[in-house]
Amino acid sequence: MAGLKGLGKVDAEARLKSTENAALEFIGSASLVSQKAADPAPEKKKKPAAKAKRVNFSLDETLDKQIDKLSIMPRNFRATRSDVVRAGVLLLLSMPRADVIAKLREVVGAEDDTQEEHDQ
Repeated sequence: MAGLKGLGKVDAEARLKSTENAALEFIGSASLVSQKAADPAPEKKKKPAAKAKRVNFSLDETLDKQIDKLSIMPRNFRATRSDVVRAGVLLLLSMPRADVIAKLREVVGAEDDTQEEHDQ
């Protein structure tokens, strides 16, 4: 039974004390101030997301409430007020030029000038 040496209770306690003493000695020898690594690995820079530019514009109360209503329309995701404005811009960009000008004329209250649409 040569392979079963050191399994006695006394031997296990001695190993435990020896391990504790070694751990305390190791901890006690550590310096209180950490040393800097010689060459820290360069951190990979994350590609910055498209940075939003903060802008302010004025809305009347009705349009403000309409934007809020549009932002809560989706039931399975959250849309912000900025998302509503972005969607509106994308929708205008997808429309024919004449329709966009007509819609802008309607919003601004400008006179109908068909010459402008045909010149450009």
